[in-house]
Formats: sequence, structure tokens, C-alpha cells
Amino acid sequence: MEFVDMLAQIGELRQAIASCMAYIPERFVQLQLAQPKPGRIRGHFWRGSILSADLSGFTALSKQLSILGRQGAEEISAILNQLFKELVEQVVACGGELLKFGGDSLLAFFDAERTNDNQAAEAAAHAALAMQQRMIAFTHVATPSGFVPLQLHIGIHSGEIFVAEVGDRSHIELIISGTEVGLVAEAEQLAHPGEVVVSAQTAALLPKAQLEARARAFFRIVALPDDSPSHALIPRDSFAGLTSPETMPLNEQAFQRIIERLENQLAALQPYLIRGIPRRFLWPSTSDVGEFRSVSVFFVNFYDVRQILAHVPDAQLGARLLNAYYRRVQQMVHHYDGIVNKVDISTNGNQLMALFGAPTMHEDDPMRAVRCALELEEVLTEANAEIKTLLAEYGLTPHHGQRLQHRVGVGSGSVFAGRVGGAQRYEYTVIGPAVNLSARLMDAASERMVLIAPSTRQAVEHQVLVVDHQPLVLKGISEAIIPSQAVQMQEPVYGRRSSYTISLKQSPLIGRDAQMALLLEASKAALNGIGRAIALVGEAGIGKTRMVAEVTRHLVRASMLPGSNARKTPQFSVISSGDCHSYEQNVPYIGIRLVLRSLLNSYAWLSLPSNAPTARITDHLSLEPAESMDGYDESVDQLAPHLARFAPLLADVLGVALHDTPLTQSLTAEQRHDRVQELVVALLIGAARKRPLIIQFDDLQWADASSLHIIGRLAQEASQVPLLLLMTYRPSPPIDEPWCLLPLTTRVVLDELSVEQSIDLLSGLLNHEPPADMFPLLERTQGNPFFVEELVRSLIASGTLAHHANGSWYLTRPLDQVVVPNSIEGLIMSRLDQLDDTCRMLLQIASIMGNRFDIELLASIADHPDLFEEHLQHLVLAQLIRADDEAERPTFYFQHALIHDVIYQGMLYAQRRELHHRVAQHMEQLFAHRLGEYMAPLATHYLMAEEWEQAFHYYYEAGIRAQQRYAHAEALQLFQQAIETSDRYPSLQEDRQYDTMLAPLPVYPTGDFFYRRLMSTSDVAIFM
Repeated sequence: MEFVDMLAQIGELRQAIASCMAYIPERFVQLQLAQPKPGRIRGHFWRGSILSADLSGFTALSKQLSILGRQGAEEISAILNQLFKELVEQVVACGGELLKFGGDSLLAFFDAERTNDNQAAEAAAHAALAMQQRMIAFTHVATPSGFVPLQLHIGIHSGEIFVAEVGDRSHIELIISGTEVGLVAEAEQLAHPGEVVVSAQTAALLPKAQLEARARAFFRIVALPDDSPSHALIPRDSFAGLTSPETMPLNEQAFQRIIERLENQLAALQPYLIRGIPRRFLWPSTSDVGEFRSVSVFFVNFYDVRQILAHVPDAQLGARLLNAYYRRVQQMVHHYDGIVNKVDISTNGNQLMALFGAPTMHEDDPMRAVRCALELEEVLTEANAEIKTLLAEYGLTPHHGQRLQHRVGVGSGSVFAGRVGGAQRYEYTVIGPAVNLSARLMDAASERMVLIAPSTRQAVEHQVLVVDHQPLVLKGISEAIIPSQAVQMQEPVYGRRSSYTISLKQSPLIGRDAQMALLLEASKAALNGIGRAIALVGEAGIGKTRMVAEVTRHLVRASMLPGSNARKTPQFSVISSGDCHSYEQNVPYIGIRLVLRSLLNSYAWLSLPSNAPTARITDHLSLEPAESMDGYDESVDQLAPHLARFAPLLADVLGVALHDTPLTQSLTAEQRHDRVQELVVALLIGAARKRPLIIQFDDLQWADASSLHIIGRLAQEASQVPLLLLMTYRPSPPIDEPWCLLPLTTRVVLDELSVEQSIDLLSGLLNHEPPADMFPLLERTQGNPFFVEELVRSLIASGTLAHHANGSWYLTRPLDQVVVPNSIEGLIMSRLDQLDDTCRMLLQIASIMGNRFDIELLASIADHPDLFEEHLQHLVLAQLIRADDEAERPTFYFQHALIHDVIYQGMLYAQRRELHHRVAQHMEQLFAHRLGEYMAPLATHYLMAEEWEQAFHYYYEAGIRAQQRYAHAEALQLFQQAIETSDRYPSLQEDRQYDTMLAPLPVYPTGDFFYRRLMSTSDVAIFM
């Protein structure tokens, strides 16, 4: 490697390390830079003063700004960025270490071991008073509904605190706990807004302070003289221990050692970041980095950690005790592809916040959050057992009743998700009403209870058993809400379900007649003995599950018709695999597990006569696995007697613990794999020989590799038995399709509905002819049946679509401001989150340009022009954009208008303004030779960039050009825009040329609103 390349690599590594350091407390940065070891679990006892600050008024501010929706969340983030910047500066200036901060709290530590106890307490107290002084600027924050005061409550305690690094190599979290931490939380709660309250231990270390007694041996600082030079501790060098090329000889071996050490240091720091944080949140940026997205968030309060730790003298044991619970929670959260965002102190133990949907979204995040929360019950039991064992190893026993407990609150909604803080320190966090509500529900929950918000219940109640909870009046929320208690998962309900409870008539199957005829012919042939596979392929929401249901329904009806000819549909049974889930994609055999459990549990089904009525095997079964092989022996003997000796190998497939026999124990790993696959296929083929069988596999794009291999083998051997494999999957992510190489496989790709078919679908859903002004909405769905249905449900739920007593429907307001429903946003965002940052930025720029965008213009703005073609092709293959072959210039458009909407609405308003500005400037350069054609879009871009002068200019010029073409309606609209823009730019109206510019504007009948508006603005010459 050339020296110049090695220097470049060193520079990139140092930049990456610096980006990580901005998210990690300095002390842990220094420890890992000095002795890098990724995923190290450690406990520490620190002596010093700990400061806890809580922001009062934050909930009220969130409520006031929530009327602005997403823009309100962005304004909150801007306020918090400025506020935390001010507060952190005071902590750092006094030599403190920022340990944690988030939406409305801050935790800092002042190290007594670097000086002494008195100086650490003085530094903490001076920092607290300086923070309160800086808060004066935030005592009256303006909102659209008035001013909201923001004030701090600050508590300080001095002593020995316990800090643990817990987790694993995927993520390391800092937990500050112990009885001493409880005292700082209590001090903070005793502080009134604007006050600093200290514990008795801290008060004893501040002999010069003027104090006022508070309840239970706490004191308010009234005054603290600033006559001591010792209150500011010596700050740490953030970059100490970071290897620099300037300190080593210039030779290849030395450079290689630098690179290796930097790589080790980076690997050691990365686990402290939230899992899967996108690169865009790490690199320096002059603007705030964030986005809007729908998330589900749960808070879990776990306690009594402090009582357990109170009797633990060893810091490493303390870390192991905490990790017994924490690592299990984290593993469960990660299993469902969520993240642990933070663990904070509270007056009752600690509270953990987990996110599902940020920074990566899935179409079923509410379900993931609730399912994870319910499975924490098992986590708690296992953790308490390990804690008891660990204490016993040290000769300790828990005091009576000492064990961990927890309670959980879950909420869902649209939030700001992104980076907050300043150059000194960043955190990734989410801000929005859903976050506040989740925390309040946690506080209201009883021991081991999972309380969920109404929005979460709406999304999960078809798969989770929920019961109503009594109405609650929660702090910071004006109206009482009725949360629900999530009790347990219910048996799977197959097929896509709406997130709305609005009932709509099921529409007849629209636009699928040819496909239905093909599928029914193939299905009847399969059930009559020439087995085969049918693969239904299409994007999410296109109607695959509905097609499977319709095919099955037709076959059931046909099997009940009298007759005995060879083409008659025989009686049959159905087994469904249930939906595959992306979070289970790496669990071997999970895609086939439910099918096999259903089959082997079905004693009654095995004895059915061949002419028994058609039934779903799963309709009358308990799907719980047997506890031993005794529950399955009879079924295995009947279906695959020649392989029954290998039955214990089914343990992995069934997800149960079965004891090996001497035979199965002697098999090699390869032999075990081959025999178990052979056995599963033999069992299913044997079942089909006894009675015609349909096996339904849904969402195979998420199936595990082992299950896909078995399905491929089944398809190969199906031709000799009455077996129909009905499979559905999406084109992306792509999977191997070995069945498609077989002559008896029918592969059907479901395309989008035409506009006419979409209107028919809409009519069927509403059971009435839809209002004509709804038809433009169908263009946004572009023929996706699920999108059509979800938009209709959203319109009804919001009151935008209502009906008369005679059953006809009407719109209560225009459709141009309709927000994309969360269900659709989840589908689209889950695809966008799979893109790298460059492709994502390319789509964001394209969305600024509109649903259709000029490729030459997009290329001129792209950050990496050398990779533009490659990234563009990737977006095409991902079916996010398409080329417009009929356009005069190279033009692309979004696959769905809703994809454009989700991308555009997901950006921060500040980012939109910046990108509109960039697009406008590049348009002026690229189209300078024919700028007249682009004046109207240029005006719009400058308007959205809030650059009023340029917007007015282009609207005015565009209006003049439209008038010259005798396009008076268009001219009038453009002039109206010019006038409205001028209202946003008061200095323009003071310009002497303003009246002159407006003089040529056309005049319309005097009763016309626009005429009156023009006349009120200036004298207008009349042109007939």
C-alpha cells in the first residue's frame, strides 16, 4: 500500500473515532483508547458528586407544538439543541463529565479522585448555578399557542456511585445505579423550578454556601461565593491515547501498526453507539441531523436494583448482576430488530427505553414492540435465577423478597428521530407525544404489567389479547385516556390486517380473473393427484394473500359439489405456515415449524375418511408443542414409518427438547441435517397420500434457508401425490426459487390495478359509487389494493370522508393535505431503510423535484457524481423509481406517488428548505439558456426555501409570460402567488418599483376575489 493511501486510511479512521467520541462519556473513551477491548463488561465505584437536571415544562412544550405536527417536533429539537449546548458548556467549563442526556434530562459527574471531595462538590454546585443562570433565556419559549416556560430542577449528591458497562459486543450501555444514585434523584424531585437542591452529604462539602433546609436532610443552595479558584476541575484531554502518525517514524511497518491500533480503538468504541446507527448521524454536519418517522417505543422500569447492589462490595459482581437482566432485555430487543436507546435513573430503580422503527423501520413495529414487552416476563424470571446463583457464588443470599421486578408502557406515533446536542456531545433520541405517553404509561402500570396506548392497540389487537384498563389522567396530558393491558399473544391471524378499526365492506376480487382461472385449473389438477407448486409473487399489499384465500374458497365450494367425474375437486385439508417474519429469518426451520406441529398434533385428522368435509388442520388444534416425543410418535409412525427411527431429529424443527437415541446420537452434523430434511419431506408427502393436502406458505421472502430448502424438495416430490403448495412472496428481497425450474410449477406475478380497476375496488369498499373528487387520490396509490384500502380507512377515521344517510359518500375537506397512513409509511420506510446513505440522499433530492424528476438535474446535484449511474440503477432494481421512456428528456418517476410522499414528509423542514434552495440554484445554472420554461417551478422551489424575493420575482415573471400566451387562468394564479409571497417579504412593498411591477397585471370582473386583492395592493392599469 502506498504511503499516501495509508495516510488517507489513518485520516479516515481518526475521523471515525472522533465521530464515535462525540456520543460517549470521556472517561470511557479514554479507557478504551488506552486498552481497546470491544464489548467489555465492567463495574466501577466512582467517588465524587453527581448532578441530575430535569427539564420542567417540556411536556407542556411538546403539547403546544404538537398542534404543528411534525414541524412542532422539529422546533422542539432545535430548542433542545440550543438548550443542551448551553447546559453542557457549563458542565464542561467546571470540569464535569456528561454521562447521559435525552429529551428532558441530563446527568453529569464531577470526579473527586482527580482533586478532592470538596472541590468536586464545589464544581458541581457552580455548574448547577451557572446552568440555572443560562436557563433564564428559556423561561419564555414562544409557541403558536402562547409562551411556555422551561425551567430546570437540579439535584446534587456526593458520595460513591456505581456505574456499570453492560450488554455485549452488539451494544454496550452505561447504567448508573445504587443507593447513592437514589439520593440524587430524590434531591432533584425536591427542587422547585429554577432551584438547586443538594443532599446532606453534599451540603457538608460546601462550607461557604448559603443553604436553606428542605425535607429529609436536603438543602437548597441560596448562594455560593465565587471566590475559590478550585471550583473548576481540570478537563480531560478527549484525544489522549488516540494514535497519531506524527508521533511515529515514516515507514510502512510503523504506519501499519498505527492503522491496526486505530482499527482496534474504533472497534472498541463502536459498541457504545446505539446499534445500527446510520452513518449520516455520525459525520459532522452544519445542520441538524434528523428525520420524521413512525415508531413504537416502550419504557420498562426495573427495580429494586439498588437494594440488591447495596450489599455487593465488588464492582465486577455488581456489573454481572445488572447484566443478568440487561443483556437478556437487549438480546430480546435486538431479536425484534429494535434498539435500546438509553437507560436512565429514576426514583424507583432504573428505566430503559427501547425503540422499534428508529433508526430502522419495519411494517410491523407496534407488533414487535408489544411482543418483545410480553416476552420480558420470561427474561425477568431467568434474570432473577441468575442473580440468585451469582450471589451464592460470593456467599451472599438475597434478602427476603429481594428480586428484580419491572413494569412496561408502550406507545406508537410519529416522532422526530435524530441527533440532539452540540459539538461537545451528541445523543440519538426521539421526541414526540408518543414518547411522553409511553413513559407515563410505564409509571401507571402495576408490577409485571404491560400497558399500551390506544394507537398501539389499534395496530396489534388482531394478534394480541388485550383488556381495557381503567381511564387514566396522566401528567402533562389534559384528557383522560383509556390504555389497554397486553396479556398474551393470540393464535396467528393470517394475512395483512389494517391498523384501523374502521369496518369496510369486503370488495369482490378486482382485475384478477385471468390469474384466478389459471390458479384454479392448476389447483384442481394438484388435488386430483398431480401435485404441484403455485408461486404468487408481488409487492407488499398487491393482493397475494387475498388471492390465496379466494383460491382456497373456490376449491372448498367445488369439493362440496355432487358428482364423481375425474375433474371433480376432492375433499382436502389445509395447513398454513403463518406469516414469516424478518426478525426470525435466521431461526432454522421457523418457516416450516407451524406446518409440522399442526400435522403431528392432528390425531383426529389422520383418521378422517377421504370423503370427510374439507377443513383447516389448524382450526381444531392446540398449536403448543408436545413436551416429549410421546406426543408425536403415533403421527410419525403413520406418515413415515420407514424413517420413524430418526424422529428425535425433529427437535430443531419443532422447537422442542427431544432426547437423542443411540442411533441419532451417532450421526454426524451433515447426516443429521440430511436425515431431518428427508424426514420432514416424507411426513408431508405421507400426509398428502392419506388425504389431498394444501400447504400455504406466506411471505417466503422472510423464510429461513432451511425451510426454503425443504419447500424446494417438497415441490420436487409433489408430482406423485395430491399436494398443492401455495406460496406467496415479494420480489424484494430476492430469494432462490428452485421450484420455478420444475415443469409443474405455476408462477404468477401480480401487477398493479389499472385506474378503472382501482375505481371499481373503491366502489366495492364503500358499497357505493365514490365521490369523483376522490379519484386523484387513486393516482397516489397507483393500483396497490392495500394502499387504496388503507387510505380510505384513514380518510374515514380522520373525518375527511363521510357519508350521507342514503349511503353516498362525500369529502369534508380537500385531499391535498392528506397524510400517508402509518401502515403504508411502515411498508415504504422499511424498504428505504435498507438503502445506504447516498442512495437515500439521492431519493430525498429527487422528492424535492417532484414525483417526476429530470435525471440531468439530479446528477448535477448528486454528492457522488462518479457513482451516480450505479446508485440510480440500484434504486431501479429496488423498484423505487422507474424510467419514463416517453419523456423528451431523460426522466424518471417514483414507482408510487406514496413513496415520494413518505420520503418528502419524512425530511426535516430545515432540510427541505436547504434542498429546495440547492435544486433552484442548479436549475438556474443547468437551464440558463431557456430559463423562461422553468420560472414557475423555480418560484415554487424558492418559496419552499423561504427565499421570498426570488420566489416573488419568478412568480411575477411566470405570470407575465402566461399572460402573453393568453393563459389568463394560469396567469391569475401566478400573480396571486406573487402577491401572497410579497406579504412574506415586507421590504419588497417598500420598494418604489413594486407598484410599477404590478401595473401590467390583468383585471378581471370587479366581484372577483383576485381583482379585489389586486386593487387593494396598488393601482392597476386596465387592459381589455
